[in-house]
Amino acid sequence: MVKRKTKLMFGVGSAISRDMFYMSSTLDEVEESEDSPVSRMVFYQDLTSDKWFYHDLINWRVVSTCFPAPEPNGVRKIYALSEQGDVECYSREGSVIQKIADAGLGPKTPNYGYVARMRQIGAHLYVCGYGGQVYRRDASGWAHIDHQLLQMPPTIGDTNDPAQLLAELTNSSTETIGLIDINGLSESGIYVVGNDGFIAFFDGANWTKLPKATVARLNCVHPVSDTVVWVAGSKGTLLKGNVRDGFSAVARKSLSTDFHSLATFQDRLFIGAGDGIYELGNAGPQRLMVSDKCGLEGVATVESKDGVLWASSSRKLVRYGGNTWEVFENPHNVP
Repeated sequence: MVKRKTKLMFGVGSAISRDMFYMSSTLDEVEESEDSPVSRMVFYQDLTSDKWFYHDLINWRVVSTCFPAPEPNGVRKIYALSEQGDVECYSREGSVIQKIADAGLGPKTPNYGYVARMRQIGAHLYVCGYGGQVYRRDASGWAHIDHQLLQMPPTIGDTNDPAQLLAELTNSSTETIGLIDINGLSESGIYVVGNDGFIAFFDGANWTKLPKATVARLNCVHPVSDTVVWVAGSKGTLLKGNVRDGFSAVARKSLSTDFHSLATFQDRLFIGAGDGIYELGNAGPQRLMVSDKCGLEGVATVESKDGVLWASSSRKLVRYGGNTWEVFENPHNVP
């Protein structure tokens, strides 16, 4: 009897070049049958004969990846972040694991909660997450830069169950700051966004909380210039603004789907959504025909790199050069 192939469910990813993409995935059979998570980290390399390569991170739920610009003549390194604050640096030299000491949730720990996103801004890596956590990695490791945002973990009951622990934290009477994305054009111009329409700005020394333009969950922030910053979130919410002028809604909870990622490509704004790919038009965000044509769902990442637009959906990877969309399917997902 031929063993059935385990399908992969793709998640977040990062473009490495116009010919290479890196993304997290989960295995359907493992997700259905086991409590311990596994993140399969997948490379797609268009110029190689085998195309697909991977390695597994056992007991990880990867929530973010990041590809910092390599130094001249330096080794290319790709990073993965787990919800518990584990950080893998992967390169041709092998795998190196770090841990953000007080991130994540665990039995009877005072940690601040799950983390959500990693990005390179300027010369450093940044991570944000639950409870107002913001970290910057410097020569000595991961350090808090969230002194005006960070919320102390509430007193918790005697439990060894991380799910119950998270529920107790979530149900605390104190309004929590849940940061979902961090991004900026420089280290003195950083935005964070999160639950309940939360937006804040960091000038390199201090944080400023901005007036809310919505109460929607905000999933991604994409600065284009000092004056044009895009923010997108739940139910088709799309905001535009900046720290000086504030933010206003271009689209406010106008759809049943959530927006997860943003990218500018050829002066066009593309949006990764739960039901495919959108582009901002004169009438607001418009769903593209490629979403149905290629069967794209759960588009977690859209990213412009080296003259192409990459998009990772739950089962397929696509690339757009300005005229046609190319679809790449992992052999495990092909019937």
